[in-house]
Amino acid sequence: MELKAYFKMIWNRKWMIAVIVTLTCIAVGVKSYFFTVPVYQASSRLIVNQSVEAANGVRYMDLTQIRSNITLIKTYIEIIKSSAIMDIVASSHPELGLTSEQLSSAIRVSAANDSQVMNLTMTSVSYERAAQAVNAVAKVFQENISKIMNVDNVTVLDEAKVDGVTPVPVNSSPIFSIVISFLVSLGIAIGVALFIDYLDDTIKNEADIEQLLGLPAIAFIPRFDRGDLKAKKSTASSTNQQVGDPGYVPAKQ
Repeated sequence: MELKAYFKMIWNRKWMIAVIVTLTCIAVGVKSYFFTVPVYQASSRLIVNQSVEAANGVRYMDLTQIRSNITLIKTYIEIIKSSAIMDIVASSHPELGLTSEQLSSAIRVSAANDSQVMNLTMTSVSYERAAQAVNAVAKVFQENISKIMNVDNVTVLDEAKVDGVTPVPVNSSPIFSIVISFLVSLGIAIGVALFIDYLDDTIKNEADIEQLLGLPAIAFIPRFDRGDLKAKKSTASSTNQQVGDPGYVPAKQ
């Protein structure tokens, strides 16, 4: 099928497409502006930086030690989310109002490849609560990792700031959501229009007959509207009245 034929199909159902797109954008806009709760994200960073002490008392880090620190990070990520850490955080920070299970499911711990830095991230409807939670987890982990693994190589690199910070929601803005919904609904509406046209096997014009039978159309009956029929009846009635008029003189042949 030629590209022009696809455009014709879409144009024939332009009103259906317009209705689908408009209703979708309105629904997404209403939800985004009136029913979407803003979500905030806070992050804290830890660094694993165990060093080696030389004979002269100077501490340094070599490549082997760095690799060892990076390997330990995978273990540290599991320890941070364990009850050994989360129970202490929940009991020592009751102001958070979160249980250890809730903290474990809300806190996300990650580390970039070949990096000694761990990122603790939490999303919540309250930025202040998220910041307090990640800072508490980072501090408790730093204080207790030496007891769990008999090492002292974790330092809090950055804490989530609470005072003087204007939090910005991490969920998408309403305008962005409406634009995405417009593009998605337009694609779906066009697909539905083409699918409906594909299922429609009725004959609409002489081109459909030629395509179906493989034979050229010799003649076709044009389509008449009711207005055309009324106009023709009015013209015929006027002509009959003129012929029946006593003063009517037919034209010479």
